[in-house]
Amino acid sequence: MRTKYGSGEGKSIDVQALDPLVIGGKKVDEVGFDIITQLQRAWSDLKIISLNSLGVSGVTSTPWLPESRQVALGQLAPLGLKCKELDLSRNLIENWYDIVDICSGLPELQTLKLKFNDLRSNTGKTENPFGELRELSLANTALEWDDALFLCTQERFPKLETLSLAFNPLGTPSNPCSALIIATLTRLDLTSCNIKSLQDIIFLSKTPNLTTLILRSNPLTTLSTTATDLTFAQLRSLDLTSTHLPNLPSLNAIPTIFPTLETLQTLQTPL
Repeated sequence: MRTKYGSGEGKSIDVQALDPLVIGGKKVDEVGFDIITQLQRAWSDLKIISLNSLGVSGVTSTPWLPESRQVALGQLAPLGLKCKELDLSRNLIENWYDIVDICSGLPELQTLKLKFNDLRSNTGKTENPFGELRELSLANTALEWDDALFLCTQERFPKLETLSLAFNPLGTPSNPCSALIIATLTRLDLTSCNIKSLQDIIFLSKTPNLTTLILRSNPLTTLSTTATDLTFAQLRSLDLTSTHLPNLPSLNAIPTIFPTLETLQTLQTPL
């Protein structure tokens, strides 16, 4: 954060000490940048923090050293950060406990983006700094269903509304009784997760308030299933864009499986 947002102490830069800005051979006077710098460096006022593609591996550069992590956590807590949105996409984070450490100083966090981090190591902390989180993106994080279901629980995310697991090799859960039970979850993005049939995600019908399901760019060829009692009772919107549904009869199961459906998207399919 110091690299991108400065010291956090609200100190301004001496613009006079910098090399002059020259455009088209003419010197340009820089006015007002000290105010901008001061505002940007007041960390407590930051609502959106983007650390995208900055090589972040944890709350400190040596997260494997307990003493280093404790020092970093001790420095983070007094800052009084009121960040609502944090983007940690395209970094080097591998363990969930590192994310817990980073977010422990962000009690008002509502949106967390973790795209393009390899999160296959998910053991560790039981602390929960995500009490206010509404939106979580775990797209392109190499997760399988067992990992996702371990992470995405009601206890960990009591207010989560939107979840993206797009572009992950989800496969099927090892436990046939698995379920994604987050009572507040209404929108789930499973774009390009190699889902071949609804049988692969039958357990999602237990997600009580799911109203939007995105299945675009999956190799779905049919909506039929061997489960005679499969029903997504609350679903209002279904996105089947760029799937492999071959013809209109392949949609015949919709009234039974999605009885409350209001919006259906089938662009770029063979229909």
